[in-house]
Amino acid sequence: MILETGIIPIEFLMDNAIDGIILFDLKSYNILFVNNTFCNILKVDKSKLEGISFLELVPDSEKKRFFNYITKLNKLYVREKNFTLKLLKYFKEPIEVELIGTFSKYDRHHSIFLGIVRDLSRTAKLENVFTAPTINFKEISESINDAICIIRINGRFIYASPRLPAILGNMEITSDFYDLIHPEDLGYIKDYLTKAAKDKKVVYLDPIEFRIIHKFSEYIWVEASIRKYLDKSNRLLGFIIVLREINERKKLEQELKNYHSELEKKNKELMELDEIKSEFLSNASHELRTPLVSIKGFTELLLNGSSGKLTKQQIEDLSIILRNTERIINLVDDLLDVSKLESGMFIINKKDFDIVELVYECVHELHHQIEAREHNIELHLPDHEIIVHADRNRIHQLITNLLDNAIKYTPKKGVIEIYLRKDDEKIHFFIKDNGIGLKQDEIKKIFKRFGKIYMPDEVDFVDARGTGLGLVICKGIVEKHNGKIWATSEGRNKGSEFHFIIPIK
Repeated sequence: MILETGIIPIEFLMDNAIDGIILFDLKSYNILFVNNTFCNILKVDKSKLEGISFLELVPDSEKKRFFNYITKLNKLYVREKNFTLKLLKYFKEPIEVELIGTFSKYDRHHSIFLGIVRDLSRTAKLENVFTAPTINFKEISESINDAICIIRINGRFIYASPRLPAILGNMEITSDFYDLIHPEDLGYIKDYLTKAAKDKKVVYLDPIEFRIIHKFSEYIWVEASIRKYLDKSNRLLGFIIVLREINERKKLEQELKNYHSELEKKNKELMELDEIKSEFLSNASHELRTPLVSIKGFTELLLNGSSGKLTKQQIEDLSIILRNTERIINLVDDLLDVSKLESGMFIINKKDFDIVELVYECVHELHHQIEAREHNIELHLPDHEIIVHADRNRIHQLITNLLDNAIKYTPKKGVIEIYLRKDDEKIHFFIKDNGIGLKQDEIKKIFKRFGKIYMPDEVDFVDARGTGLGLVICKGIVEKHNGKIWATSEGRNKGSEFHFIIPIK
């Protein structure tokens, strides 16, 4: 996707910026974009940089400083000025650069780091002209893209390189540096330099950004690198100012800021819609459950209290009504549980109980389904009780859901193995079957809302009824117990394993 600013693509502006630009994922550090200038600084082809980790460009001796910088930027929202870092030129030769960074979140799990990189080797060369009389200062100052100004304390020019009027659109300049500054920024710049002049400990000033007047437009943005201009007795004569035009960079930053604001707005709207959806599901589920419970109760009453008064057909019809009512009640209960998980109202009531006994209980309750599909159940359980402190009803729901899935997705006469063991202070439970199995992309999906896997080719071999909410609820129950749940499979028709671990206390 190409984002537009006016009629010029942002990618074009970034690729042709004077400064090096790099974007990488703050979670993985994988590089998402570098411009041509960045590649030229490191003397590396762009194809070799995109997709690799930015850490491959940072020498081991610099990694700790870099991580501290990222932490301060990401956690404390502090943009550290004049941050210098060594990067690997040709992937092996350290060079010093200046890094100015910011970050932007594009979803709840990922943030992008936007870095502006400047090669400090050119700055070092410029500083040497004042201590190396054999180097032609005028020749160097006229050959670089930045404008070099030397001004007195009162703002009068001592020297201005030919690049300065070029930056201003070949505008004629006066003898006063302050005449170039946009009126709205003038007071700030004067105060900044006056304060610096009084501080005898400071030689190099922090870079600043401000607007200067342009011949063909109201203003352009520049970045100023400033140091004091001292005589041999360290008496302050004025300031050496290196001006770099950053108009395109400011446009890019504004575009990114606007894009980030739009993403935040859309994200907020989605969250509001999600809350409305969850509230609707909760209210609708409650409203549905009340009449369903009544239907179930009266159906059971008719079946149990009218023995001998109903025909065989009437009993069969009522049994169908009862089974389907129970299915709808189970569905409504699942919707309620998911709604509670999303709203934080999923309550856990912990107490001590024997989890070995609970596993036997769950298997016994599902024996009708097991017998109907002629499965062979192999239990690998301890021969002694294991007391855990957890919510018995929710753990019952968890084990039943996992076993029910194994029964439904294992063809008739399959083998289902159930394991329970104590590992240190944790309980490890898992179910292994020789059923239809899962593909890797399906494993990533099944623990998400409505992540049901539809398998039309296996419809004759499995019972695929359900909403896909069961494993979401299982995940929620395990996480509420500070545990972990996962699935493994070698692929289609190679069986599956579902595991969970929870603390004993």
